[in-house]
Amino acid sequence: MTGFFIAVSAIIPRAMGLKYYIKTFGCQMNVADSREYRLALEAYGMTPSVREFDADLLIVNTCSVRTKAEDKLVSYLGAAQAAAKDNPGLKVGLVGCTATLIGEELKRRFPVIKFLLPATEVDSFTEVVLESIPGFTAFSRDLSGSIGEKERFERYITVMRGCEMFCSYCVVPYARGNVRSLPLTEILRRCDEAVSEGAKVLTLLGQNVMVYGRNPEDPSDTPGNFNGLLKAASDRHPDCWIKFLTSHPGDVTRELVDLVGATSNISKHFHLPLQSGDDKILKDMNRGYTSAQYRELIEYINRTVPNYRISTDIIAGFPTEDETAFENTLGLVRELEFDQMFTFQYSHRPGTAAVKWEDPVPFEEKRRRLRKLIDIQNEIVLRKHKALEGSRLPAIVYGPAYKSPAKLTAVSRESHVILIPDSSIEPGSTVDVEITKGKQRTLEGRIVG
Repeated sequence: MTGFFIAVSAIIPRAMGLKYYIKTFGCQMNVADSREYRLALEAYGMTPSVREFDADLLIVNTCSVRTKAEDKLVSYLGAAQAAAKDNPGLKVGLVGCTATLIGEELKRRFPVIKFLLPATEVDSFTEVVLESIPGFTAFSRDLSGSIGEKERFERYITVMRGCEMFCSYCVVPYARGNVRSLPLTEILRRCDEAVSEGAKVLTLLGQNVMVYGRNPEDPSDTPGNFNGLLKAASDRHPDCWIKFLTSHPGDVTRELVDLVGATSNISKHFHLPLQSGDDKILKDMNRGYTSAQYRELIEYINRTVPNYRISTDIIAGFPTEDETAFENTLGLVRELEFDQMFTFQYSHRPGTAAVKWEDPVPFEEKRRRLRKLIDIQNEIVLRKHKALEGSRLPAIVYGPAYKSPAKLTAVSRESHVILIPDSSIEPGSTVDVEITKGKQRTLEGRIVG
């Protein structure tokens, strides 16, 4: 199967009156998967619950990339188990990466969990729910169409799943399995559906979208590689902005960079996880590139793509990272001046190569290195945001700002977040914004033109 709604008919329980809630931890892939779970449950006739523990079915979509994510999950499951005393009908479904890796252990610990769905089996969601909620009369229903609920103006479109990089610190290959590329026609169908429901931004999503085309579910129905898919989506929806996540730096080709630079509706934002700026650490991490190769890629983007934006990931305190290696990372961060950086404190993950090594970097030292990275990056981002003052950026209005409802949040093609002091603009509108103030995390601007 290539998705939740491919079958022309399926056996669905009569679940009218039941309420569901979906709690999502982790990455954009989990966000995309949770949307599919929601659509499937609503096809069952279920409706969303306002309060999570009042639901009949609570889907917990999990992340195992870092220890902190699992700690949050355990705390949440403890709260769900306690809530089941007041709502004995509560059933929890544990799905995603943690369900793959330690789901059985958690199910024994928290009896409120009624079923597990590993991240490698997301397309079996409807069958698993059906088996876990017995007693409903079944009937056939066409599931090929859209549910029709209005979505956010940016839609994630999953194009591939899995990873085969086996970075020494990462559980994703074990949790998500081997690379599987979805058929081109299914991806474009989902793009069409999203646009028909009002989406203005389509984000092509995968653990490593650059290897799209490998291990195709339908070998006769792929464009060959990610460049072909990106061009197909761009040509098909020229009035939409096309974005993509996530890219392994070792797989980004010059042809891909050329295509991005030459195509107006493709975002010039590249997310390129560096992880370390030291060559020995990169080798120990099994990243497959050197700091010089990473620098060459950024230099080529700089020459080829106007108004580009680079974000990255950095891990502080990897087991073999000494002070010299850390300083090499700081040096590369200062040199390349990323527009955004996601920083993480290293923690052992079960099943990975690095878990076999000693972890000699003390917790407080990891925190110091993490804080140093954040401080340097904050200085860079504030300076770059200040440099945008007076410039103009096209942006799409998403709606009222979360913390300032009197303002609107708009997002540029390159994913700048801009606050606009004008709540009268219709959400979904594309506007030109003059940047009036550059702040640490956001920009402020006014609509012009």
